[in-house]
Amino acid sequence: MDFLVRKVNLDEIETVFAVTAEAYLHPYDSEDKVISAVNENSKLTESVESGDINIFVAVIDDKIIGAVRYVTKDDITHLSKLVVLKDYRNKGIAKELVRMVELEAKKLNSTKVTLDFMQEKNLRPYYEKLGYTVTEIREHGNHHDVFAEKNLIKT
Repeated sequence: MDFLVRKVNLDEIETVFAVTAEAYLHPYDSEDKVISAVNENSKLTESVESGDINIFVAVIDDKIIGAVRYVTKDDITHLSKLVVLKDYRNKGIAKELVRMVELEAKKLNSTKVTLDFMQEKNLRPYYEKLGYTVTEIREHGNHHDVFAEKNLIKT
C-alpha cells in the first residue's frame, strides 16, 4: 500500500478533526469514553499557521487516512493525537508518522520525543517496540494516562 506522509495544509484542518474523531472511536465504539480526546481548541488552524502546533498527515490518493500532531518547546518535542483510520491500520502508517516526527525533532535539535496515551488502549507494547520508555502512569478520571519518552541523542 503506497501512502505519502507530508505536512498538513491549512485547508485540511477540518479533515484532520474528522479523521481524529473517527479514529478515536475505534476500538471503543462509544463516543462518551473518548469525546474529551477529540474536543479541540477552535484555534488549531491559527496554531498551525503560527507554527505553535505542527501536523503530519498520511495520504492515499488525496485522502487523509492518518495524522499526528507535535509541538517542540526548548529541546523536547511532544507527539500527540496519533491516528490512523481503522481500515488502514497495521500497514506501517502510524510507524511512519512517528518516524517523521522524530526526524523533524532531530532537525529542530530536540533531545527527546515525549508522548502520552490512555493505558486502556493497550498501546504500551507498540510504543516500546518503537523505542519509547514509559516514565509515569497517572489515574485520570475514568482512565489512566501513560507518559513515555524516547531519547534522540545517543549517550
